[in-house]
Amino acid sequence: MYPHPEKSIDPLIKSYKFNDLPERIRKKITVRGSKKVECWEWTGFTKQAKLRYRPYKVSDTYSGHRNFAGCHQADRALPQVHDPKYGGKVAAHRAIYSIITCTPINDVPALDRCVNPRCVSPYHVTVKGPSPNQLKGVVSKRELVDMKSNATSILDKAPAVEAATSGTGMSFAEVCEKLIEHQPLVELGPSAASEEYGLDLSLTQAAWSGYLSWRQNNPELLEDE
Repeated sequence: MYPHPEKSIDPLIKSYKFNDLPERIRKKITVRGSKKVECWEWTGFTKQAKLRYRPYKVSDTYSGHRNFAGCHQADRALPQVHDPKYGGKVAAHRAIYSIITCTPINDVPALDRCVNPRCVSPYHVTVKGPSPNQLKGVVSKRELVDMKSNATSILDKAPAVEAATSGTGMSFAEVCEKLIEHQPLVELGPSAASEEYGLDLSLTQAAWSGYLSWRQNNPELLEDE
């Protein structure tokens, strides 16, 4: 539990009443004490914590020997709830923030959660980065290519790949955006990622190394699961 200073809390959150939350969400929350101070304990579905491989960030100018490329770190459990508008499960703390601030789920900024992994209180989150939609606007086709450590080879291949669309109607750039939006585990690999998110395998394989580079260069934008 760590309520943030009043000045850091969105005015819409301060004025919102807990009982105004949709019943499907409200009935899954338990609060012991003041709703503006105590944790909102989530009793619904929670995605269990798991190990995630995180590569070490290395300067592009470094050419020395590396004993280790990265390590496995334990993630945190993530309360989730079904969002009818999104069409799937989303993080519960983001869904609540979305409802209270009247913000579409993909326009909700990246949020730092409470130290309590089951807490979904909007009073216990802080904004830490851009929203998925803002990120899509920043990450253009050219920037997605430049995220690769070996940009030259991708630039040579990109025109042929981007010109093609898959049976799903998705372009190379849209596949890149989809990977960044869902942030699949490194261990998953392009084949499993394309199957899980309904992407074209050939386009996913072409975009995968760029996605890995994006993860390495932007650790602060990785979802806190």
